[in-house]
Amino acid sequence: MSSNAEVRASIKQMRSKLKPDFQETASQKIQQRLITLPQFNQANKIACYLAHNGEALTNPIIDYIWQESKNCCLPVLHKTPKKYLTFHIYNQDTQLSPNQYDINEPVATSQITITDLDIVIVPLVAFDKDCHRLGMGAGFYDRTFALRKHQDSPLLIGIAYEMQKIATITPNDWDIAMDFIVTENHIYSKK
Repeated sequence: MSSNAEVRASIKQMRSKLKPDFQETASQKIQQRLITLPQFNQANKIACYLAHNGEALTNPIIDYIWQESKNCCLPVLHKTPKKYLTFHIYNQDTQLSPNQYDINEPVATSQITITDLDIVIVPLVAFDKDCHRLGMGAGFYDRTFALRKHQDSPLLIGIAYEMQKIATITPNDWDIAMDFIVTENHIYSKK
């Protein structure tokens, strides 16, 4: 059985070889599947992320959020005292600045508290059919959404390409499963 580090490296390498045409088409299909979820259409405050290093493209999702006059938020990484995220309003006029991982984040916009978010679109490296997620390994999302161990909101939806699915992920005690994972081919829901 492969270690998490080996799985991450293997999938990131496969993802880096995806052709731009495939990424565009698959990401559009992910957005089309995502908006079939009633929870997504009922949501008003939706956090997303800006795709980085071969992740499923989020621009179709963000464009749809704006088109539907919903509130879009993006994460801002914080490394002290612990690694965690805050979420800030993102619109067409928002100034962005790269963080320490070269991922653009909003600058000087209003923060939305986590409990006020309806849905969070979560990046991932790998996933299984039970909606367990393998992230980049820093724990930002798991730490931020530890509150999900005791409550049902916000709804967590991972997006990925189908090729990122693996047979099984054995979660750690601190790992937070996704409620749904949406790919270009399927919508998986937590068991």
